[in-house]
Amino acid sequence: YAQNEHDEEALSLFIEMEESAGLLANTTTMASVVPACVRCNAFSRKEAIHGFVVKRGLDGDRFVQNALMDMYSRLGKIDIAEMIFGKMEDRDLVTWNTMITGYVFSECHEDALLVLHKMQNFERKASRVGLKPNSITLMTILPSCAALSALAKGKEIHAYAIKNNLATDVAVGSALVDMYAKCGCLRMSRKVFDQIPMKNVITWNVIVMAYGMHGNGQDAIDLLKTMMVQKVKPNEVTFISVFAACSHSGMVDEGLKIFYDMKSNYGVEPSSDHYACVVDLLGRAGRVKEAYELTNVMPLGFDKAGAWSSLLGACRIHNELEIG
Repeated sequence: YAQNEHDEEALSLFIEMEESAGLLANTTTMASVVPACVRCNAFSRKEAIHGFVVKRGLDGDRFVQNALMDMYSRLGKIDIAEMIFGKMEDRDLVTWNTMITGYVFSECHEDALLVLHKMQNFERKASRVGLKPNSITLMTILPSCAALSALAKGKEIHAYAIKNNLATDVAVGSALVDMYAKCGCLRMSRKVFDQIPMKNVITWNVIVMAYGMHGNGQDAIDLLKTMMVQKVKPNEVTFISVFAACSHSGMVDEGLKIFYDMKSNYGVEPSSDHYACVVDLLGRAGRVKEAYELTNVMPLGFDKAGAWSSLLGACRIHNELEIG
């Protein structure tokens, strides 16, 4: 149940096991129960599970410690995750990856890079082959390079990925495409994209977003067409990226045409986020009245907060006091 994220069922079974069956949880049980507690909204007292673990004397197990580190990171209590990490005597690759992920999740990007450095030093000094950074390490740490615009470190990680045959992994490749784009290297971003043998929709979304953030709207639209030719079905995120690209490039009519063709040509139903993007597209171009009309025809039940926010921003920029 926990592995398939049926968390309420997993927790119910855990309670039944303890209370009805009279069986005591072991480290394997808790390594599954802790992540389920984190994800389950119905379980509000998430930190209480740590107390349960300590009470049962299971807090010295590495797998349980990894799960607790992840829990505290996701709860925004990175200091407690750090404390658990610092006290651990036997750290495996999952332990290091969990700490790096925790820092990235908490936007402590410099700390994430520092842990990677410590991990590599420890691996070299202790000759621990099992501690070599893997694809999960790389796909996790690369967003930190992007956030810090740490291009030199990103290139170093890219070189490591090539040396260890990880650069063509779809998740690592997608993260590299994103990192180069956010560090201002669009040509390198595209080069990495072209070298990924098996691309998924996330990879395509990342390169579309890359062209968008660099103001290359036509290239983003061309990529959308290429996706269809290569039978890669775009998803909701693809269109958000395309509309952003059109917005940054002033390609209003082209963006509108894609919006109105979404369902018929691409098989994707426009969501409230897409409406908000197109309202922003129209608003930035000064077509405030059209943006207002589009907001008013949004389907019932759609969250209009994003669209109204974009519309009000456009009214302020273009001094449209009457509509605002």
